[in-house]
Amino acid sequence: MSVSLSMLNTLVFGLDSAKVYWSSGVFLTMVILGGRYLDGMLRKRSAASFAGLYQLQERCLRAKLYPEKDNSRQGRAGVVVNAMTLRPMDRILIEPGWLIPCDSYVVSGESMVDQSSMTGEHKPALKRPGDQLLSGTVNLSSPIVADVLGTQEDSALEELISSITAATETSQKSTVLDQMTSSFVQLILIITISSFVWNMSFARSSSSGFERLNAALERAMAVLASACPCALGLATPSATLAGLDAAYLRGIIVTRGYETFEKLARLTHIVLDKTGTLTTGALSVSEQDHNLGLEQCLLIAIAERDAASSHPVAQAVFKWAVQALDEDNRCRISTAKVRNDYVKSSGIACEIQPEESSRWHSVKIGNASFLKDAGIHLSDVRLHGKVQESVVHVSIDGKHFASLRLQDTIRPEAPGVIYNLKDRRNLKLAMLTGDIECEAQRVSGALGIEVLSSQVMPSQKRACVEGVRTSSTKNVVAMIGDGLNDAAAFSAADVGIFLSPGRSLAHSPATSTNLQTSNVIIMSPNLSRVPELLEIAKLTTRQAIAVAEADSSCKVLQAITCGPPNKRRAFTFSIQLTEHSF
Repeated sequence: MSVSLSMLNTLVFGLDSAKVYWSSGVFLTMVILGGRYLDGMLRKRSAASFAGLYQLQERCLRAKLYPEKDNSRQGRAGVVVNAMTLRPMDRILIEPGWLIPCDSYVVSGESMVDQSSMTGEHKPALKRPGDQLLSGTVNLSSPIVADVLGTQEDSALEELISSITAATETSQKSTVLDQMTSSFVQLILIITISSFVWNMSFARSSSSGFERLNAALERAMAVLASACPCALGLATPSATLAGLDAAYLRGIIVTRGYETFEKLARLTHIVLDKTGTLTTGALSVSEQDHNLGLEQCLLIAIAERDAASSHPVAQAVFKWAVQALDEDNRCRISTAKVRNDYVKSSGIACEIQPEESSRWHSVKIGNASFLKDAGIHLSDVRLHGKVQESVVHVSIDGKHFASLRLQDTIRPEAPGVIYNLKDRRNLKLAMLTGDIECEAQRVSGALGIEVLSSQVMPSQKRACVEGVRTSSTKNVVAMIGDGLNDAAAFSAADVGIFLSPGRSLAHSPATSTNLQTSNVIIMSPNLSRVPELLEIAKLTTRQAIAVAEADSSCKVLQAITCGPPNKRRAFTFSIQLTEHSF
């Protein structure tokens, strides 16, 4: 418009006296290019917070192999190798101050480990034999020996970096902003036309028709120039990056940008899984009905070593068995041969040869139905499951050897989180679980939330969440869970929140599916991160909308009432407002 009006004025008044508006077109071009440059600067500044992850990736390139067999007990030094060459069941020595190169589990030694880079928890965790180690975490106090669970490419650190990369590449648009932009354009067009008509109607009577047209078009151009939505385009990505940064510092990965923040800010309902979400999910062996020897404990540890990285029951049994062994027998776990290994939801069965010269043993570990289906007679079972407990039975070579009682507890932070969400934020909460009704009622009564459904299959979880979401057009539903059986429910919810169970992400079968179906990944098994996430989402969306509205309103008002705005002042005002979104 500025170019057309300038050419028209030049034709009417000549080159010497014509009023031209070339600067308006140049200014708008400068604003757009400057806005893109500023957006790039803000992205770069926000990305600096994630740079530490890439530095961790570089520092994880070395590993020290643990010397084999008798050499280790003679104190000989290990060999430093490239961590990319490590394979499952390789044994490594992790010195104090060294980063853990691959996901692994402790075989011998005890040490404090800094897990803040992966979980956001700044308090070091004590790691004992049987405990799992995440790649990218730091050994702080004592040397520990560990067996590798998987390659570095499949490690938890690589999964985290991939998640952040995916988050920064996703679209920053949302339904609310699309509606806001559409309404904004319509409003500006109405104001522009009204301004043009007003100036044409109430211009000075002494002015010629062309002069009135010129003045009216000039004011209309001022309104359009002032309404250039640089703040609308800059406030959203800058506020989003600030929100991503704040979330990451708390161990939270938001994988779909502003769209997720906007939905979290409008949340009305939260559906929570029970096991691993409201309860710790970290089962432990609380009792056994028969004392087992070292050889039996070794067979149990070998049978559970692969499943321990992904199944909470297997992890509890594996950790208990490893801690019952001496150091010599722990070293035999990774060297034993396993064949005909198969895992079901109710148990595991395999054949094990602890050493090259020893015979093969048939081992079955699972619930009562699993062993009975395998033809194992459960004789003299003195443990019986209670409401809050599970019982696992162990069979070796076709004979029932022992029963182990596993116990789960409500997360210590759960009552406070439920109060915050339900009473302070007025959200409607419900629990969804595949566990039995009496266990669901126990947790429900302790926390004061309703049971949406119990004893449900994964597909039924999806239907339950869809039912809540579609019961009203105003409902915005989040699903919080920690396992593979929650993936279908994540996809049915408006926002899926994956609460990492604290085990190795890379080797859990839930990982790849949950990364695809969930919008948020909380890297530590800490339910108190949920209220923090909601607060970040609220501030992020509020900041983005407030900056855009304040900038556009002030400049348009200036253009309507005071004539063409000072271009440099308007541009500076946009920059300052956008910077304040951080």
